[in-house]
Amino acid sequence: MIDTDVRRTFATGIAGFSHVVDSLSAIRYAKVKVIRDEYGIARKFETEGDFPRYGNDDDRADEIAVWLLKTFLHKVKKYHTYRNSEATTSILTITSNVVYGKATGSLPDGRKAGEPLSPGANPSNKAKGGWLQNLNSLSSLDFGYAADGISLTTQVSPRALGKTHDEQVDNLVTILDGYFENGGQHVNLNVMDLSDVYEKIMSGEDVIV
Repeated sequence: MIDTDVRRTFATGIAGFSHVVDSLSAIRYAKVKVIRDEYGIARKFETEGDFPRYGNDDDRADEIAVWLLKTFLHKVKKYHTYRNSEATTSILTITSNVVYGKATGSLPDGRKAGEPLSPGANPSNKAKGGWLQNLNSLSSLDFGYAADGISLTTQVSPRALGKTHDEQVDNLVTILDGYFENGGQHVNLNVMDLSDVYEKIMSGEDVIV
């Protein structure tokens, strides 16, 4: 009763995806100077000029992201895996990005040594794009190269979606429908409603946050 023709997968994961994309973008579109220590090891970078960042719905950065994901998996698949399993990958680190960040040096995108990496496929904090731009950049990725998942963890305030509850729900559904129709598959959405806090502040009440 046991299937002897089992499809086995070998899971891998990518942490700091947006930082790598932004760093490659900085190298391509800006001027990056490597600062080395007395042993010749790169310790930090000086980047001059602007460069497109992943998460801003900029085709120049998004093309690098698409290439990076595809190339990563192709490289992994060149190596033998346990029981000849199929190599897969994901971009959905949620907490490990903090630990990995502590062991990662400075990067050309401006991230300092030891700082947490952006979680999952989230853009870096330096990306100026809003939620819609983030989703557009994310949906440009081919989920076929990340069978284990690609995650964007973000938050939205109901006030930003409309004045009434029905408007807020309709607009949220429209945005998510558009994301999934463009190829997106996974988003962690945290709805942050601070209306009560806002009203207390406006009325002069003391608020503990």
